[in-house]
Amino acid sequence: MAVGQFFNSKFNHLVAVTSIAGTNPATFGGVTSAVAQSDGSIRVNWTAATAGAGVTTPIRYKIYVALGASVAPATLFTGGVGGNISEEAASHWTYANVFQLGDQSTYYVNGSTYTVGVRSFTAENIQDSNTVTMNVTAIASGNIGGQFQTTQAAFAATEALLQTDHTNFAADHVNFQSDHTNFGNDHTNFQADHTAFQGDHTNFGTDHTNFQSDHTAFGTDHSNFQSDHTNFGTDHSNFQTDHTNLNNDHLNLASNVTSLTTQVSLLTTQVSNITTTASSLATSATSIASSATSLTTSASSIASSATSLASSATSIASSSTSISSSASSLASSATSIASSASSLATNVTTFSADLVTFANDLATFATDLASLAATETALAADAVSIASSAASLAATAMSLALQGGGASAVVSIAQEDSVQVIIEQEDQV
Repeated sequence: MAVGQFFNSKFNHLVAVTSIAGTNPATFGGVTSAVAQSDGSIRVNWTAATAGAGVTTPIRYKIYVALGASVAPATLFTGGVGGNISEEAASHWTYANVFQLGDQSTYYVNGSTYTVGVRSFTAENIQDSNTVTMNVTAIASGNIGGQFQTTQAAFAATEALLQTDHTNFAADHVNFQSDHTNFGNDHTNFQADHTAFQGDHTNFGTDHTNFQSDHTAFGTDHSNFQSDHTNFGTDHSNFQTDHTNLNNDHLNLASNVTSLTTQVSLLTTQVSNITTTASSLATSATSIASSATSLTTSASSIASSATSLASSATSIASSSTSISSSASSLASSATSIASSASSLATNVTTFSADLVTFANDLATFATDLASLAATETALAADAVSIASSAASLAATAMSLALQGGGASAVVSIAQEDSVQVIIEQEDQV
């Protein structure tokens, strides 16, 4: 049962006005139907208004009722004292049962026709201007005594409901206060959690930045490690190659040292033979030079004797003219002999010169032999130096082998023994 059927008075509902004043009316279509009721009232229906721009809420409704059919809107929609406002409805109502005219004392009369209209009002009391009206004929007259009795019973029931609602409201209020306290605590906890979350978010951002930095550094280190690993592999391959080459060098050095030992031995024998031969040649050259000198002296003496003989023959020929012709043959013979002696002297002189040249050649040969001996001595010294260098190289190889360890050290020690033999042989040379 609707409250409006029994509440025979104005109902004012106070609501808060919004802080921003509206300047426009609501959009409202006016009354949609008006139906006479058996209790002497008229039920008036409408569709809720809508609030557009510049409209303040809540929106209320005023029901206008005037006696007579088809009363003009300008006459019907008047308010104030002596106006036609029969009832005011709250914003959530879409109908109302009205019992009286706007004077709030004249009830509707059965059989009389009335003109009905509805307009909306904003919180700023701005009214829309619709002109929709409807005619309705009352089917009963208002019964004040019965209405009041019915209203009293309705009030009693409503009061009981209000008491229940009040009790429920008090409980709800307590619950609300508890919820509000809990909400305050939750809000405080939320603020603390939010602050902690912000701190965690900041730390996360820092950690994420550090992680990115660490990830970049790790990538760089990983690239460097890969590069170093590649270089290590290359160095290891080079080391293996160098180690193989070093072993080959050790073997070649041992072979070279053996060959050098043989060559030094042969060279020593050759130097000894050459020295003996040079000494013998020098002695022979000295003897030949002495013989050449003696031959030269003899040739000179023969040439002098021949000259004296020729002079004596000439003197004899001069002194003994008589014997000239006799001695002519002898003189001719003597001249021939002198000529032969002179030729012999010339040949002896030439032979002497040839002997002197031969002696000089022998002296030069002796000098060359001495130079060759000096060269062989220098060669022997070079061999000693080479052997010393080989010994130093062997010592270095032994040191490297000892660093490398194992079999290489054994090879190096064997090579050092060979070098020691070479040095002893050089000392003998």
